[in-house]
Amino acid sequence: QNNALPMKITHKTGLCACCAAAILLAACGRGSKPAEALVGQGDMEVSDTISGIQRMRTYDYSDSIRQGSHLYVYTIHREACDSLPMVTDESGYIFADNIYQLTILKDGQPFVRRRFTKSSFAHLLSADFRKQGILDGFMCDTSQPGLHFAVSVSYPQSDMYEPFLLTFDEQGGMVLERDTRSDIEAEEGSEDEGV
Repeated sequence: QNNALPMKITHKTGLCACCAAAILLAACGRGSKPAEALVGQGDMEVSDTISGIQRMRTYDYSDSIRQGSHLYVYTIHREACDSLPMVTDESGYIFADNIYQLTILKDGQPFVRRRFTKSSFAHLLSADFRKQGILDGFMCDTSQPGLHFAVSVSYPQSDMYEPFLLTFDEQGGMVLERDTRSDIEAEEGSEDEGV
């Protein structure tokens, strides 16, 4: 029995304009991986000329979202981490994986402070992405009610990724799951087009 999960293949360039509009409206919905929306996703990796290791730049992003009567202010911090297992692509290039730190204040009070690495999603990742992917996308997702963050593990410098959704309840409890919404949207689009 093959337990491999299907990988997502999208084209960043085709959907960047739509996602940029969503960002301007503070609706950070996921879909493709636009440069700004996925917290520095578009940042070029910086190569260490001595070791040849490619690293994404350290990045911080803060914004706020109102849910009901509560104001949530969130900060997403990303940094490359050499102590995590390195990833080597098919061309032999070596990439450092990333750590993301999510901090959320609720009405000015500490609410959530969590650290995420690729291993946080290992139980949901296919074997190929566990071995050859890096955690490289993390954004607020306001496309539905509630406090949600879209996350992606991708093959370095590619459009192939596996998407996940973090959902926080009003007490700060978290649910982590595969984000299958694009599959459903694609199926509905095919039905609408009669394909």
